[in-house]
Amino acid sequence: MSELPPVLTAEQLAERWSVKVSEIWRLCRQNKLGHFRVGRYIRIPRDVVLLRERGTLADQEETSIERRSST
Repeated sequence: MSELPPVLTAEQLAERWSVKVSEIWRLCRQNKLGHFRVGRYIRIPRDVVLLRERGTLADQEETSIERRSST
C-alpha cells in the first residue's frame, strides 16, 4: 500500500500498521486517532495517518481534526 487513498477504512489502516482492526477502533473511540464517521463506519483521513506515522501529530491535534471533520 504505497499510494494511500484520501480516506482509509479501519481495516485498511490495521493492515498497513499490522495491528488488529479492534486496535484501530479503540484508538478512534478514545479520540487518539483523528477520524470521522459515515453512518456506523469509521474513516481515517490520509493526512492523519501520514502525520501519525511521522510522529508529528499530537493527540490533542488529532482530536481537533476529528471535531472539524464531523461537522
